[in-house]
Amino acid sequence: MPAEAAEIARAHAGDRFRVGAEINGLRGGGVLWVCPGLIVFEPDALMRRLSRVSSVVHRNPDVALVTARLIPPWFNVSVALHDADISVRAVTWLLGRARLRDALLRSGFNVREAATLFSRDVAVTGDRDAPHSMATQPWWLGRPSRVAAAVLSALVAVGMVLVVSQSPIFIAALAAVVAANVAAIFWR
Repeated sequence: MPAEAAEIARAHAGDRFRVGAEINGLRGGGVLWVCPGLIVFEPDALMRRLSRVSSVVHRNPDVALVTARLIPPWFNVSVALHDADISVRAVTWLLGRARLRDALLRSGFNVREAATLFSRDVAVTGDRDAPHSMATQPWWLGRPSRVAAAVLSALVAVGMVLVVSQSPIFIAALAAVVAANVAAIFWR
């Protein structure tokens, strides 16, 4: 595809961002290039080999920039890119958000910003760049969320009281619960 190769070469003159990414369930890194009318993601060597994707060229003028407020700031900003047959979620850190947004706006993209609590996901069907329907809730707070939230809040409150009393057994138990919840949020 000589036309795509020419577009990728043109993109290399644009703004460059080192990002994390997810392609087909694989997580890795790569480089995001933003130039007028074109966003190109090129995975690093290991991700390229595992995913068998050499690049993703996004031409749609509409882009959603999603910021997950309760995820650690070194990977809480994401943008969904769609090629003809592949989608990638590129992730950067909180302080890179303004630079990425400015580069997208300068390059003529319509940037829609969405803030969620936990999710960096975007919907894959329908409106492809709309924030995911569960974007403001972690998976363990599904439909019966009031009971789960009350139980979790009670556990955290009891845990905080016990931490203050400095009981090592309860501190370890609280740490295990928090670690399990964090693992469930990030690796669902």
